[in-house]
Amino acid sequence: MTHSDTFARLLDTGIIPIMRISDAAKAAAVANALIAGNIPVLEISLSPPGSLALLEAIANTLGDTLLLGAGTVLDASTVRDATAAGARYIVAPNLDVAVIDECKRCGVPVFPGALTPTEIARAMQAGADAVKVFPCNAVGGPDYIRALLAPFPLARLFPCGGVNAANAAAYFAAGARAIFAGSSLINKRLIDEGRFDQITQQARSLAAAVAASRRIVP
Repeated sequence: MTHSDTFARLLDTGIIPIMRISDAAKAAAVANALIAGNIPVLEISLSPPGSLALLEAIANTLGDTLLLGAGTVLDASTVRDATAAGARYIVAPNLDVAVIDECKRCGVPVFPGALTPTEIARAMQAGADAVKVFPCNAVGGPDYIRALLAPFPLARLFPCGGVNAANAAAYFAAGARAIFAGSSLINKRLIDEGRFDQITQQARSLAAAVAASRRIVP
């Protein structure tokens, strides 16, 4: 899959769920629950121990149906390791030009984390495909996205932090191109209780909310 194909699929889905667990069996169950819930996308955070091996295992089994990415990527060497393991896109919590440059060399989309106008401008200048605006809920939520797009109308902004089915439409109405979904979708309690069917149900609700909002927003 090319860089353009990957990015187009991400924009089409409009949702990037974030998973931070290290249990391989539970991770696979979450991945399948998302696919069943009409969100065939998953970002695996590399912060828990063993996450790179977990990413590779899921890529080997679900890589044809799941658009898998690596998150919490902090340096260029991790970009290389993650893409070798099967990550098709890279998400960082911060803005590091070396990470963006390595993603270009590896041919994968990259979404660095940024919050301020200065950081967002630097990310765009460095060639980021989109910007993960985090923590968006702490600085105004949809209103902050709308305010940022006034000086940066060409920016592709992906809000992260407090995004859920109840406010997804407001984010897209404000101009977000996609959203990140964390604990509101992949809830630790549901995972610990083995209630993966509930994750599927929540995924369907979020996917439906996003689809409905896009029918309203031009």
